Amino acid sequence: MNLASLTAVQEWTWLGLKADQWIAVAGGSVGLAGVLVAWRALVHAKRSAKASEDSARAAQKSADEAATISGIERERWHDELTPTDQKEVVGQVEGRLPDVQGLFGTIRVNRVCRVNAVATVRATDVTTTTPITGLPLLLRPNREYRFHIQRLTQGVTVRSEVWFRFWPPIPELDGADWTCQCGRPLSKEATPDGRGHWEVLLPIKLKAL
Repeated sequence: MNLASLTAVQEWTWLGLKADQWIAVAGGSVGLAGVLVAWRALVHAKRSAKASEDSARAAQKSADEAATISGIERERWHDELTPTDQKEVVGQVEGRLPDVQGLFGTIRVNRVCRVNAVATVRATDVTTTTPITGLPLLLRPNREYRFHIQRLTQGVTVRSEVWFRFWPPIPELDGADWTCQCGRPLSKEATPDGRGHWEVLLPIKLKAL
């Protein structure tokens, strides 16, 4: 066996063929030249397949990284579109005991949005919520909206927070066409549990009488 044949045997062995299998092929009707051509073709095919796999893995990694960056950007835009940057609700008490008193608050938004809100108080592991009244469904910017938090009577527990749930406007109904592209439901009706597209929990700070 000459040097070329020995080299071919080694390469065929690397490709998974035993030496006696290669010798059987070489000793058949296929000449040594044909075997070497076939060997070169298989080597090239194997290397090409590996290169293709490496390229596919690199492409998938790039796609995953792009999707991650896109998701981060969507969340950043979502946060920037939060309809209010208010940090607290100033609670104002109206009326005098022994008559019924009312606790009121106000909210301002920076863009047209839909809203639903409840007042909450936490005691141990239990959170009690009550609807607030006087707040319209649609809020517009540069206005202060006043709402009623609760009635205050002797012995009642004063609510400590207001939980606002906001959604983008409905263009055909609200005359505004901005929206959020984060993928969350865009209306209360589209959310099975009624959660807001944005949820903001503001503490109630009682104004000194």
